[in-house]
Amino acid sequence: MLNTAEDLGNPGPDFKHGWGRINGLKAARIIEDNRFIIGSATQGSNNVHNITVPANVAQVRIMTYWMDVEGSPVASKSLVNDINMQVIDPLATSFDPWVLDPTPNATNLDMNAVRGVDDLNNMEQVTIDNPTTGIYTVNINGFSIPQGPQEYFVLYDFLYDDVELTYPIGREGFDPGSLEIIRWDAFGNTGTFLLEYSTDNGGSWNTIAAAVSRNDRYFGWTVPSALSGEVLVRVTRGASSSVCDEVFSIIETPNNLNVDWVCPDSLQLSWNPVAGATAYEVSMLGAKYMDSIGVSTTTNFVVHGTNPNVTDWFSVRAHGPTNARGERAIAIEKPLGTFNCPIPIDVELSGLDPFDDGQFLDCMVGNMDVYIVVKNDGQTSLSNIPVHYQLNGGGAVNEILAGPISPGNSVNYTFSTQITPVIGGNTLLVWSDMSGDGNFYNDSVTSQFTYIASTVQSLPWNEDFESFPLCGTASDCETEVCGLANDFINETNGTIDDIDWRTDQGGTPSSGTGPTMDYNPGTSAGNYLYLEASGGCNGQTAELVTPCIDLTSAVNPELTYAYNMNGVNMGTLFIDIYSNGTWNNNIDLLNGDKGPNWLIRTISLSAYVGNIINIRFRGVTGS
Repeated sequence: MLNTAEDLGNPGPDFKHGWGRINGLKAARIIEDNRFIIGSATQGSNNVHNITVPANVAQVRIMTYWMDVEGSPVASKSLVNDINMQVIDPLATSFDPWVLDPTPNATNLDMNAVRGVDDLNNMEQVTIDNPTTGIYTVNINGFSIPQGPQEYFVLYDFLYDDVELTYPIGREGFDPGSLEIIRWDAFGNTGTFLLEYSTDNGGSWNTIAAAVSRNDRYFGWTVPSALSGEVLVRVTRGASSSVCDEVFSIIETPNNLNVDWVCPDSLQLSWNPVAGATAYEVSMLGAKYMDSIGVSTTTNFVVHGTNPNVTDWFSVRAHGPTNARGERAIAIEKPLGTFNCPIPIDVELSGLDPFDDGQFLDCMVGNMDVYIVVKNDGQTSLSNIPVHYQLNGGGAVNEILAGPISPGNSVNYTFSTQITPVIGGNTLLVWSDMSGDGNFYNDSVTSQFTYIASTVQSLPWNEDFESFPLCGTASDCETEVCGLANDFINETNGTIDDIDWRTDQGGTPSSGTGPTMDYNPGTSAGNYLYLEASGGCNGQTAELVTPCIDLTSAVNPELTYAYNMNGVNMGTLFIDIYSNGTWNNNIDLLNGDKGPNWLIRTISLSAYVGNIINIRFRGVTGS
């Protein structure tokens, strides 16, 4: 990239533009054409390489580059291994590389490069204008190689006094009226450029610009309204000209691409018509590319063999006279599920509880209800709908939902037979096999949840978090998963809540918020739980569930907790109680800045005497 860059600013390298503007095409050609030599230098070594320069070359560029070893941070210069290059032409004239004056003042730094010995850089370049044809000798000297051997690369490039169009190159599709940037390469800066286009494969030419500046290598072209598949662009300077490698097309890109309906096995796409189009090519995203899947002579297309529950992307392009083939429209994503599909019978299951990724204490739930939402996505009223479940691959439980469920409506159904999960991971599958169901993709739902062995806590009970492992304090929002102890549960991020409560000690990482020590034992080494709102984590919910607490024989039980809500734009803390299989929300609520000190809150639990309960600390971060 260095040796093939387009020179900018002062001639040769300079401190403002370096080696110039990268020309990726020329850099790739250096590698493709094997115009490089690999060598190795040691202390005092002298290697000789020969390069044959052909006729009619306007400039030859020769560069030596090496990946230097690491320098010392206290050294006077960064370079460790110093290689020197010198080029000798067929007439025995010697050429040193270009060097700059690094003296730190504006005048010296802005001076043109001169030829000399380079002892600062790990790349050295020699350029020779109008070089003599013949064999050039490249001498590589290992001037100072304290950490060798040092591998190096000699690469060379030949520049000719010609013009090469680099964009468009052919087979593109341009929209009429759009702005396209024509680009070309040319050596030197003598003479202006003539830009032209043809719509009949070069039979006739139209002027784009008659005299583009000799210093420019690009031009903004407003594409004409000329429907054609035989378009070419030509750039000319003097006797040299360059044309696209192949023809390209001018035809509008279809707009307003939509998915009209999705059925279990097919879908329909539609788009607005394109003036002059003779057909439309539809594409679908495959494993790597947008693959052509069919052609339509109308403005819609039915795609068969699709799965409504799989993400797919589609696009369309216009075809026209003289083999015009336009640009693809911006692809659209097919929405998941079926819609606008006339299916007589279609049972959809969703909302399974126990939910996926859920964590449940055995003392909290015991045997568990299986709950499902059953929706009629079909066109006819449904009755006597068979529903089934299976836990951990065991025997199926079969029941009938009597109904009726009218089209578009849903029913919340709880199986009469409960499940008894195993300690650890559980897999629950629920399905329906309604006779005549025309969409089998939405007939089943699965959840994987964790059932945790736990101990019911008797009164009095307290927790100071001192045995909890510390968690990360980075501003990484929901990616931080904080494991707790003593049967406390951080609900699953992205499924049940958004973020986790974190165990910390000392101060929180955000200045102006939080405490400097915990409440009990009241030291900077004591633990507390907190929520981190930094890093775009504002307005996020975290749910912390306590172990099961036995209030069966309690007298006037109370919950007392210490809290710190220090800082502007504090969020909200809610207290919820789980009792008799139901969450009772917002038993207590705190909101806003409460100052820097730990505060105490006590609420009565008398309403839950006789039950085993869980307490949920539900925090919502502020801004």
